[in-house]
Amino acid sequence: MPTLSMKTEINRDVLRRLADSRLAEFETLRTATPPHYAAALYLAGYAVEALLKCAICKALNHDELPVIFHIHDLDVLLFFSGLYKEIQTDAAVWTSFRRIQATWNEKLRYTDPLYWFRLDASGFGKWVSGHWSTGDMGHWGTSALETWRSNAPMLQ
Repeated sequence: MPTLSMKTEINRDVLRRLADSRLAEFETLRTATPPHYAAALYLAGYAVEALLKCAICKALNHDELPVIFHIHDLDVLLFFSGLYKEIQTDAAVWTSFRRIQATWNEKLRYTDPLYWFRLDASGFGKWVSGHWSTGDMGHWGTSALETWRSNAPMLQ
């Protein structure tokens, strides 16, 4: 059986629950005292990834995610989700997606904590907190991402 058609134990329902969980964890870490921006950003990226993988399942009419999509490249996942043009046409969403894509990857967990302290000193923490909490990150902000996820027919 070709790898592309192989199914895994990861289905759309699990992907949606993963996205919900990662968003809740993101919010907890972002609002902690002191905030844990690196971990929050790391989990926010996985929330976006899970939502895109859910959309891929929908686009392919598969209940389970094919093995070939066990990747972490948000741009590739966006393309195969069938949402590329839709997201690109909304300037706020596109800008927000590009910001997350430029900052996030699965290797973020290996970044030296001192790096994040330096970024926080330069205002990174304030940017993360302010942009995501106010929705300035477009539909990729905490509340906006939840709204998008809840209302997006392509994820149902």
